Amino acid sequence: MQWWLRWASLRLNQHLRSLTWPALAGLVVGHAVTSYALLYLAGETALTENLSRYIYWFMVTISTVGYGDYSPESASGMWAVTLWVIPLGLGLFGSFIGKLATTISLMWEQTMKGERDFGHLSNHIVLIGWTPMQTLKIIELILGDKNRQQRQILLCVTDEMEHPCPDRIEVNFIRVESYSEPSSLQRAGIEEADKVIIDGDSDEETLAIALRVGALTQPDSTHVCAYFESESMAQLVETAYPHIEVSTSREAELLTRSMQDPGSSRVFEQLMNTLDGATQFSLTIPVNAPTASFGELFIYLKQQHDATLIAVADHSTQGEVEINPAMNKPLSSGVTLYYIAAQRLTESSVNWSALAPEKAS
Repeated sequence: MQWWLRWASLRLNQHLRSLTWPALAGLVVGHAVTSYALLYLAGETALTENLSRYIYWFMVTISTVGYGDYSPESASGMWAVTLWVIPLGLGLFGSFIGKLATTISLMWEQTMKGERDFGHLSNHIVLIGWTPMQTLKIIELILGDKNRQQRQILLCVTDEMEHPCPDRIEVNFIRVESYSEPSSLQRAGIEEADKVIIDGDSDEETLAIALRVGALTQPDSTHVCAYFESESMAQLVETAYPHIEVSTSREAELLTRSMQDPGSSRVFEQLMNTLDGATQFSLTIPVNAPTASFGELFIYLKQQHDATLIAVADHSTQGEVEINPAMNKPLSSGVTLYYIAAQRLTESSVNWSALAPEKAS
């Protein structure tokens, strides 16, 4: 008996998957129209003279709810309902419920296996590569930034695996055949992404991904980050695609600083961690903001937002970072400010005109 039920369930599932939504909708509409015609011919004017009433009666009848407030009164109307409306309606309603359940199940299966197409996404974050603990930590650090722009995160992998964090609605998952295939990265919406993080299994893989991503993205719309152990490979990527920000291991520098200034490693770790305490963030001065000195911005940010300004970068001079500049250094629109604070500041949270009111007037 059990094998027969399994066979019947499998066959039903196959039929429901092959039945398209337009076809099912067409059958329901056809059944509703023919049922209306039969009731009209039977003289059931109480059911057919008002379209809204008929649709209401039809739906509660085929769904077996059957409130009983409306029903056929003539013998021919009763026979029409008995032999046509209810039998076929029940079958169609059951097919609808089964199709809906099958569709939801299929969507969940595609989500877990990374089979969905995210080429429609834009202004999102693409995280390429999978290193179990490290990748999950990156996701947690991104989500730990409470004042960040609420961009969707798309994890892109080649590993045979399922969605590692389906409980996170901000995180989507896609599995591709190869990082080197443009069509695979286009499924991840790479061309319209706002941020891309490349975290390959090796420098060689990271290099290949970076070169492909660099060719598919535009410097003025997508910020790409990649990590290398080898400085020579990092320089190769920087030369080929200057808009890719590369970072390399700073183990020697960190060890030296920790030896000479004990606790430096803990300070560095704290500055990079959005999950606990103050963290380093950045903010670009908007176009309509007046020019102000580093000192004016330093005092304003500390007094009004409890944020400490530590460095600036002027992108008109290739974005070179200047740490702890002179207090009288002028800063105008387009300059990036790097500061330490408990939460990220947004452009709208800063009263730019208050920095130099006499210049704003």
